Amino acid sequence: NRLEEMFKNGAIEEVKELGGFESDEAKEVFGKWIDQEQGKVKTNDDAFELNVSIAEVYEKVGEKESAIEAYYDAIDQAVNEGKEDRAAELRVRLENIRNS
Repeated sequence: NRLEEMFKNGAIEEVKELGGFESDEAKEVFGKWIDQEQGKVKTNDDAFELNVSIAEVYEKVGEKESAIEAYYDAIDQAVNEGKEDRAAELRVRLENIRNS
């Protein structure tokens, strides 16, 4: 959804401007974004997409280790839910992060 993407991008930019997750204020912004998004979760698919979004936020703000962990979580969820295509896609992203 375009609006959700705008909110995610806004959270990413704000976290970056605040100096990343070293800043308590940035952690608070990220926490509020997660809380807002969790309120929209109605199905397993919604929960999966949120987990992918969390991984993407970590990746885009430069939190490599947190991004790797979040992608592993999303991959596990994809496999458990029979979403092999998505799991394969996420494995590629994960490899790109690990090799960067």
